[in-house]
Amino acid sequence: MIKKDWVELPPHSQSYKDGVNYFLDIAFTKGMVEEEEILCPCSICCNDSWEVRDVVYDHLYSKGFVKGYTEWIYHGEDESLIDLDGDSDDETSSHDDIDGLLFETFKDVAEGGGVHEGINEDAKKFYKLVDDANQELYPGCEKFSSLSFTIRIYLLKCLHGWSNASFTALVELLKEAMPDLNIPVSFNKTKSMIKDLGLDYKKIDACPNNCMLFWKDHGKDDSCHICGTSRWIEYPEVANDLEESIKAHKVPAKVLRHFPLIPRLKRLFMCSKTADTLRWHADHHSRDGKLRHPADAQAWKDFDAKHSDFARETRNIRLGLANTRMNRMTRNSDDTPNIGHPIGGKKLIFLDHKSLNQAHGYILFNCDEVQEYVREHEVNDHNPLKKRKSRKANNQREDFIQWFETRLMDEKVTEWLKVLSRGPNDVVRRYSGYVINGYRFHTTNREARIKTQNSDVTLEAVTQVLRNAKDENPKKICVTYYGAIKDIIELDYYGHEKYVLFKCDWFVDEKDKYGSPLVYFNKKCYKNDPFVLASQVQQCFFIEDPLNKNKHYVLNALPRESFDMGESLSTDAQEYDISTNLNTLRDDCEVDLVRKDLPDDIFEIPLSELHNQKAIESDHSDTSYGSDDETDYDSSTD
Repeated sequence: MIKKDWVELPPHSQSYKDGVNYFLDIAFTKGMVEEEEILCPCSICCNDSWEVRDVVYDHLYSKGFVKGYTEWIYHGEDESLIDLDGDSDDETSSHDDIDGLLFETFKDVAEGGGVHEGINEDAKKFYKLVDDANQELYPGCEKFSSLSFTIRIYLLKCLHGWSNASFTALVELLKEAMPDLNIPVSFNKTKSMIKDLGLDYKKIDACPNNCMLFWKDHGKDDSCHICGTSRWIEYPEVANDLEESIKAHKVPAKVLRHFPLIPRLKRLFMCSKTADTLRWHADHHSRDGKLRHPADAQAWKDFDAKHSDFARETRNIRLGLANTRMNRMTRNSDDTPNIGHPIGGKKLIFLDHKSLNQAHGYILFNCDEVQEYVREHEVNDHNPLKKRKSRKANNQREDFIQWFETRLMDEKVTEWLKVLSRGPNDVVRRYSGYVINGYRFHTTNREARIKTQNSDVTLEAVTQVLRNAKDENPKKICVTYYGAIKDIIELDYYGHEKYVLFKCDWFVDEKDKYGSPLVYFNKKCYKNDPFVLASQVQQCFFIEDPLNKNKHYVLNALPRESFDMGESLSTDAQEYDISTNLNTLRDDCEVDLVRKDLPDDIFEIPLSELHNQKAIESDHSDTSYGSDDETDYDSSTD
């Protein structure tokens, strides 16, 4: 440890001069040195300017050290840190200044005199803690008082994560081994002893479903005003005269523990040893243009410029919010609505001409600002009677892309339409996963390596349906499409706009006799229209038919961050006890999943109907849907 007793001597004394030279020798060998200069710790410079040795000597000789700079951390002395894992031989580091702690905590009370009559609540807490601080830990103990030892052992509990039960067991063991030990006998008594030091928290009852807090205006409510769930744990009623004579104690079903921030900040400024540190950024830190402290960063300076009234008070604290499991972005949450974020790394690829036109065409046909040009192109360049609608739908994309670029070349339109007409960059970003609208999507290639299913999508779109090839008045209906994601790309219009699209295999679908949707994996459609905006789709799951591997039933999925609060549940629904329906008494300890409490019923299917059903399934397996040339659909999504 560096000698510091000479600091209090008169500056003209020889011992003080020797001490300054001793300090400078250490500072220039172990401290922070910049080009033969150190930070001057005099009362004027306050460690804010870099000076050579002779100048620092003159300043310290004439002005003395800055007040409060007792640990020379810039001049070769290490900061005092609590060694949590090792042992310390320094007796001064293990000394607990309980008197100083109580004085700083209850400064107003301590300076107000020793009047014990008519004292307020703070005074009562102060004198109680003073009494605990004056009690010996055991007869003859000088190193610890009852309060200081209790605080130290409570600190160990917090630092090392002991449970409340283990803490109680430890103090009980200590009391059993040393009966004269003057410590609380349980965790609850320990907590009540030191809670007045500002280490307490507030308990607020919460809804079991996390809907609300029973706080302020709702502090006396017995049930949640959102979901109606009871605030209390409900125990079964017992017919007992003795129990009825005792007033029931209500136990909350869920409790929030709130650690108030403001009292803890006040506590830091009430202590003279920490208050100076909290103002260090304004009083002591170097302003040499180098980044040594968050106060030197541009973010800090921008904040001060924006909130000048706040920055004018040096005691104001800028809190850096990390808060945690509760506010961390979940793995399935979106950055912003309808945009989302990719999963994993990206890969830059060149998109072939056909795929680029398909993706760009889909963007154009789904842009509201382009629809008037789509209608103009249809009227001027196409005669619906000359071509089949299916052929027209496929060729229109190719024709329209070229026509649209030429049409807007000399047209006075918005800059965005100009950019859109010129088309995207053929270099795109490829991802293997994407999170949007609360869904986590994977490509089928990525999904092949994992057990989860996240590649299946469903899309609801407004589609024009033609009754025949000569139909000039197509009917618009809402149709649901089902597919699987083969690729995820980000289309870039040269920095002006970016779109994330899913390239999908679309499957022929139908509904069974019960109205359940199903798809056929061996029958693909809309091969010339594979792309869809990521923001337009929802997730679904495909469940394979046990009798036909190409036939899959569709199950819609809820977003990962949404929950069904029970709208589909009926209060009149019968509750079943699973334990009564499962026979668990087999000798091999396996659960029998066959119900034994119902009589066997036999349902006969006519043989002719069974043959017809097999014939229909066989026809479906042999039918092939090749391309859009055989499908009279003109699809667009509103």
